[in-house]
Amino acid sequence: MRGLIGACLLMVSTIAFGQGNNCDCQQIVGTCAVSVSVIPTESTKGSYGADLKLTSSAPICSKVDYYVDGTPYFTILSQGNRGEDRVFGQKPITRANLSSISCQICKQAGTPADNPGRTASPDQPSQKIDLSGTWNSVQTCSFGTGTSTITITQTNPGDASISGRLANATIDSGRIEGDTVTIQASNWLGNQVQMEGRVVGPGRISGTYTQTASAGVRQWSATKT
Repeated sequence: MRGLIGACLLMVSTIAFGQGNNCDCQQIVGTCAVSVSVIPTESTKGSYGADLKLTSSAPICSKVDYYVDGTPYFTILSQGNRGEDRVFGQKPITRANLSSISCQICKQAGTPADNPGRTASPDQPSQKIDLSGTWNSVQTCSFGTGTSTITITQTNPGDASISGRLANATIDSGRIEGDTVTIQASNWLGNQVQMEGRVVGPGRISGTYTQTASAGVRQWSATKT
């Protein structure tokens, strides 16, 4: 599994990197229609690739889920209604290999529901929760999922630091302020990873991440051991 997430964090793509993380896909606000075109790429030693071009009916923050030969994938269009993704398989990939395509609209960051003055929901984590300890993190990308271990050190209620590794990327800085989580990581090849998330319970964190080595917004989560 670590090999898979290593591929996630090191994949080199010619797709333009979408700066910023504008969408909160933990909150779905609607559905959308999406069109997908498939452009096969070169094959290497029995591995076949294809570039997918996606266009959504929603102006931004569409989460497109689909299967390629039974393997689940997803892409978040965080910079507009168009985006691209790259998938791989053991045989040539055409439009016929895609199935169960669905499109949901994620809440756009900065909408009124994100205002600092909002009323806390009953399940919103309290700043008095002790987050210190070892956490198992799961990161998801088009190649699959992988796991890593991070350490959270809480100095004061609502204030904690994060250290550890993400497969072959090292966490350079990580903070938890209130229930907001931010992590920056990098590796020796120069890939920069930006992770954002929220503490959603006494022992769970979930969020999304982007990286400079490939386009798209991916999901990650962590649970306290």
